Amino acid sequence: MNSWVPYVVAIVPTIVAAAFFYVIIKRIMEADRRERLAQSKFEAEQDRMRRDAAPSPGRDADGDGVPENDG
Repeated sequence: MNSWVPYVVAIVPTIVAAAFFYVIIKRIMEADRRERLAQSKFEAEQDRMRRDAAPSPGRDADGDGVPENDG
């Protein structure tokens, strides 16, 4: 009956270490996915802000479409 105890004692630390490794790697991958999503949203927002701030072609500096008369 005691012949299986050494095998269990030998395999349990390996199973625990593998489970711990799995959890750590899974958390790293999830964090990376969330970070990439946040970065993508941030870049899209920055692009939209730059696009909104840039004057449209064919418009003057104040954006009303009427050229200023300096003379």
